[in-house]
Amino acid sequence: METTKVGIVRCKTYEYSELREAIEESLRLIGGLEKIMRRGDNVLLKPNMMASKPPEKAINTHPLFVRALFEIIRDFGARPVIGESPGGAIFGTRRVWKNSGMENMAREIGAQIVKLESSGIVKVRPPFGKKLREFYIAKPVLDADIVVSIPKFKVHGTMLLTGAIKNLLGTIPGLHKVDFHKAAPKPDEFGDVLADILSVVRPKLAVMDAVTGMDGNGPTFGRAREVGFVLASPDCVAMDAVAASMMGIEPMSVYATRHAVRKGLGIADLSKIEISGVPLSEAKIPEWVLDFTSNRTVSRIPRFLLKLYGLGFKAYPVLIEKKCRRCQECLKGCPTGARFFKNNLPEVDFKKCIRCLQCFEVCPHRAVHLKFSYFAKQWLKSQAGGI
Repeated sequence: METTKVGIVRCKTYEYSELREAIEESLRLIGGLEKIMRRGDNVLLKPNMMASKPPEKAINTHPLFVRALFEIIRDFGARPVIGESPGGAIFGTRRVWKNSGMENMAREIGAQIVKLESSGIVKVRPPFGKKLREFYIAKPVLDADIVVSIPKFKVHGTMLLTGAIKNLLGTIPGLHKVDFHKAAPKPDEFGDVLADILSVVRPKLAVMDAVTGMDGNGPTFGRAREVGFVLASPDCVAMDAVAASMMGIEPMSVYATRHAVRKGLGIADLSKIEISGVPLSEAKIPEWVLDFTSNRTVSRIPRFLLKLYGLGFKAYPVLIEKKCRRCQECLKGCPTGARFFKNNLPEVDFKKCIRCLQCFEVCPHRAVHLKFSYFAKQWLKSQAGGI
């Protein structure tokens, strides 16, 4: 019988030495880093960075949690970097890195930050894709030897749980995330495409920040509260199943988990998960509030209306001529050759343009402006708390 492991360790503080010890113990419980990676491996750490909010709001993976895991992996002899394409799509990303505390933490320990919305893209075909037969993923994710998902322990009002699987949406660069919402507007459909991302990224390790978490109206507007645990697993599906159980959610009711199991990407059957450390019965959180109002609301909206909303989402790069220095960085950064020079100015062939907005990200002179449709503006506000 196929089984997998999840380690659960108590930890009620972000005090560094105690936190690091708890993470190290959680890794030991699942066999240690030597079972997962080799010295010299390039490791991409993928935290959950949802919003431009400080750590105490429990919206993002705590920067000290990421620091401890980063230094554990670096001390092991691998070569970690921190990579994410945060919630906020374009404008909000800079604020997310800064206000979450992640940017300052990385600077203090000499960690490289990889901004996945501006580090190159690769078109991939998921092996089980139905809603999206191909999509773009950030190149550094595929270049890494090992990807580590570092989710936050949170309720998600629409998808039920923000866990190791849904955290991988941040490997999709910038506004390419919108392709997923367009193709899969219903929660169950979105769970399907999240499982497709998992099938491509295939993290070798997930370590969950459950020192604090969020219940109620998550993943952004819920209640921050103490949880007091660290979880680790080589199986993102198993981790999400255990986290859901701790919250009082039936694991297979979580859309992404159900589709991942159907596609053979992991184990959610608790009888086949070897839980070490704190028993699951002792790790369940009392009086954990579940608010799935948004799930019920979205589920009631006819699919064709959700699709129309998606079709109304448009973002275009527009040149600000007076700022342009003719450096041609936008041409070098364009993955499809849609950028070209005409009359000594960069132009866009919109038949080739895939709206990846790399030109916006790489321009050192801020000469590329983004023009948004009404629906695009509304989506950006919902992601970043305003543009």
